[in-house]
Amino acid sequence: MKKTTLFSVLTSAAAAAVMAVSAFSLSAGAAWKKVDRLGDLNSDGVVSVSDLVMLAKHLHGTQKLSSNSLYNIGNSYYDIDRKDDINSLSGSLSRSGNGKIQKADINQDGTIDVFDMVELRKSVISGSAGAVSGVVYRWYDETTTTATTTVTTTTTTTTQPKQEFITPPVKDMYGSLPSQGEPNLLIFYVDFPDCKFSYEPTAERIEEISFGAENKNSKMYPFESFTAFYSRASKGALKLGGKAYRYTAKESIVNYQGDVYKSKFTTEVIKNMNSAVDYSKFDANGDKVVDAILFCVPSGSDENDWWPCAGEYYGDAWLKVDGMSIGHVITGNAAIVSDSDYTNFTSTYLHEMGHCMGLPDYYLYNVDDYEGMHGSAGYDLMDEAYSDFSSVSKLMLGWYRKDQIQVYDRSKGTQTFTLTNGQNDEGNCLIIPYGDLDGNYKSEYFILEYTTLDGDNSQLKKHFWWRPTGSGVRLLHVNTTEADDGWRKYFLYESGNDDATNKNEGIRYIRLVNDGDKDNLLRTGSVVDNSVSGFAWYDSSGGQTIDPGITIIVGEKVGDTYTVTVSPK
Repeated sequence: MKKTTLFSVLTSAAAAAVMAVSAFSLSAGAAWKKVDRLGDLNSDGVVSVSDLVMLAKHLHGTQKLSSNSLYNIGNSYYDIDRKDDINSLSGSLSRSGNGKIQKADINQDGTIDVFDMVELRKSVISGSAGAVSGVVYRWYDETTTTATTTVTTTTTTTTQPKQEFITPPVKDMYGSLPSQGEPNLLIFYVDFPDCKFSYEPTAERIEEISFGAENKNSKMYPFESFTAFYSRASKGALKLGGKAYRYTAKESIVNYQGDVYKSKFTTEVIKNMNSAVDYSKFDANGDKVVDAILFCVPSGSDENDWWPCAGEYYGDAWLKVDGMSIGHVITGNAAIVSDSDYTNFTSTYLHEMGHCMGLPDYYLYNVDDYEGMHGSAGYDLMDEAYSDFSSVSKLMLGWYRKDQIQVYDRSKGTQTFTLTNGQNDEGNCLIIPYGDLDGNYKSEYFILEYTTLDGDNSQLKKHFWWRPTGSGVRLLHVNTTEADDGWRKYFLYESGNDDATNKNEGIRYIRLVNDGDKDNLLRTGSVVDNSVSGFAWYDSSGGQTIDPGITIIVGEKVGDTYTVTVSPK
């Protein structure tokens, strides 16, 4: 039974003080807003099987609920499933509590028990996760009033609202998997009559590993799940969900090899699973194309044939399933090693999903030294697959709010900017354009960010113990010009386009200024001018010869920020 009584959650001291107030005044702009949902224990925005699993583990004593199961109300009023006038503050004003709502207490009786599990299971099974049931409303009022028996203090606070995320520059390009919103990835975990997985996870366990909640205590962190990694990297702009299925191929594995596009293999699985899968559930943007499908095969398969890769589906060109065409597909043998060892699975397919969203490889093709970037500043998930995305990747994927993109304007002379830790939600960037900056960020420019070893970069030291790592400001030179060959839109200077890049010797999609196997992060006192290797614009022949005519000086580090000053020479 859900309660409709209005609560105000205050500390006990504040509650005692307010009891003496004889009247409660509201500002004209006050209103109720939907802020959360009971049962959303991992705070991913939906109530799903993942939440059921978390609650079951809690009730069995195998895993405590995380802080994500709590919604912090603070000193505000809240209500569950309001039935009266949503635009008024009515009902009994009872003011008590600890400032938090426990979302696992589905029936709001003050106890987390099997009755909450029953209510949550009903919600998930009935598909009512998107309904209004269990919605948490919060009362927002610009004026906060606090009173005692003798003194009444009124404080008015004006907070600038956060701006929206930019439209992803990759949105209309080669990829099919949306980089914002709530897309669902379809996973087929496929073995063969003569090639089996050494560890056999259930479909439910694959879903937990792929789409589970953030768990900073996991030894897999920050690769504890696709969903958690992308949520941190995107500042919450991308909330990936999905479903997994097991399948055994009809023929021996050798009969599917020798085809770089895996046409026979992918087509067989898609068609034979049609009765079990509703493919229309995997189309987040409504374009009648399945956003992306991951086919994972046993790690014992041949490396040459089953090395992880991603690209368009090249099977039956006329294939339609549930009215859907097939978008990007991933095939690979980066299988889950064990129940507690799956970092390679997660990090590898996070990289491949980057391609499905439209990003190219940052490493180089057909060369001995394939790393696209080196040193302590030379990390990106699209280069070596064990780090966070860099600022240019996040920019292309639309993972910056409008206010987080700073642009240097030469006409204003010397300007000083603040760069915030790129591994948290307030991480930002600074763009220094060459001439006019393209409105969709598809042109030549330098981009700076403050990168750290926090969050999605926290395993750098472990995986790259032989390379320098650290925190500081990094400076990238990019040319993200778009090209269109009549079949697809892509980045003109991406790796592998030998004609445009002069076999990597000319213009490239991404370069690191002062590249090399060294500590090349910038810190307080660092100065960058045209004497620094790689700090130059491209000339008409693709050479880095044009003096930018500016000097960059890195200033003080204060807390989680660095200042950067850009001056014309």
